[in-house]
Amino acid sequence: MVACGIAIPIVGVVCCCTAKEIDFLDGKLRNRGYALVPLELYFNTDGRVKLLLGLGRGKKLYDKREDMAKRDVQREIDRALKERNR
Repeated sequence: MVACGIAIPIVGVVCCCTAKEIDFLDGKLRNRGYALVPLELYFNTDGRVKLLLGLGRGKKLYDKREDMAKRDVQREIDRALKERNR
């Protein structure tokens, strides 16, 4: 995961990333299906907000299937316990 800090004043937008970092993030976002994810938000005393961004990618199909299967099993367990407690 790549992180980049960006300082945004209240009046306008100022980016504290270098041009190389911005080009890298732009290429990842356009071509490879990555997404910028806000990780942390900082407030300075001089009226600026600093945002820590992460570069993330979505789950693979097999990961989604595993999570769905786990949720289904947990749902069945919860139903069984609920019926047992009645």
